[in-house]
Amino acid sequence: DLEIGKEKVITADVGPDNAADTSLVWSVDDPEAISLKPIDGGVKLTGIKTGNYKVTAAAADGGAKATCAVTVITERIPVNGITISQKEAVMYVGSTLQLSASVHPDNATDKSIVWSTNVGAAFTLSPDVPGLVIASGDAGDGWVSAKAGDELEWEAKCHIIVKGIDVTGVSLDCTALSMKVGEQAELKPTITPANATRKTVRWETDNKGVVTVTDGRIKAVGEGKATVSVITEETNWEKPIFNIAR
Repeated sequence: DLEIGKEKVITADVGPDNAADTSLVWSVDDPEAISLKPIDGGVKLTGIKTGNYKVTAAAADGGAKATCAVTVITERIPVNGITISQKEAVMYVGSTLQLSASVHPDNATDKSIVWSTNVGAAFTLSPDVPGLVIASGDAGDGWVSAKAGDELEWEAKCHIIVKGIDVTGVSLDCTALSMKVGEQAELKPTITPANATRKTVRWETDNKGVVTVTDGRIKAVGEGKATVSVITEETNWEKPIFNIAR
């Protein structure tokens, strides 16, 4: 970028080194927008009018030429701060959160924002949508950072806690069984909600002399009555089933 009233030098290399004439002719597509002053090895530009222009260096013999795009601006206004839409947030595994950030002042020349997370954060950032946080892993926490400025010297951060989705219930595919000694059956639990974070369960029987249970597989080992229960490890939701061995 070239500010109005400011100067900038651009140079050009001419080849080959043994060319008979290495002189250049400089031009701009709008002489009223940029003034040109040839100097040794290049040209000095002075901004006059805002806009986008092309400065061309052409070989004096009419051969090769090269073009440089130049944007003239009124004044380069530096960034002096950045704010983020949230400083703290709570998410749940499987959810998303859209953050936004504002660069100050409003008329800063470069208002671009660089988003990042800390190493080991319990979430990721979308590669396509700036500021979109995706909690696709396990529960945990981390920081989202939004940076701005020529040297990314301005930063705003949001601390995010990712929680697991609690179990609210468990059910079994049957409520009672009548079995003969030696018979086996398999029970299948259903955890509610389906997207609960921890679905680990444990199995218990109140009479191992009648029924044994291992990972939902029950076996009638003696006559009598027994109750087999499935219990969620996270919140201790329990669902019993009555089994009769005879």
